[in-house]
Amino acid sequence: MSAPLRRRTLISAVSERQIQAHFTNVFYFTLCILMTGFVFPIEAMPRWLHPVCWSLPMTFYVDGVRAVMLKGSTAGEVLHDFLALGGFIILFGTLSVLLLRKQVA
Repeated sequence: MSAPLRRRTLISAVSERQIQAHFTNVFYFTLCILMTGFVFPIEAMPRWLHPVCWSLPMTFYVDGVRAVMLKGSTAGEVLHDFLALGGFIILFGTLSVLLLRKQVA
């Protein structure tokens, strides 16, 4: 399961309604697009936002893809991005399993 899918599962686990989970996902995705360096460079953002930017999984994805596609980096050079994404997968997967409630039909 990928990191975005696990994040969506986590948001669904803590939401009470489907529409709440949907709008939370839309808000989170919009925030990620704006703060990952995809649209605006992270260096141009205020200094206090840098830790927030680097706490988003999509930042590591954009950084790794940009390094491979534009700079021609090798897998070893972007290993830290892959490891960070793996850590997010483990974190979100664990939280999703712990917070998921069994529903009686």
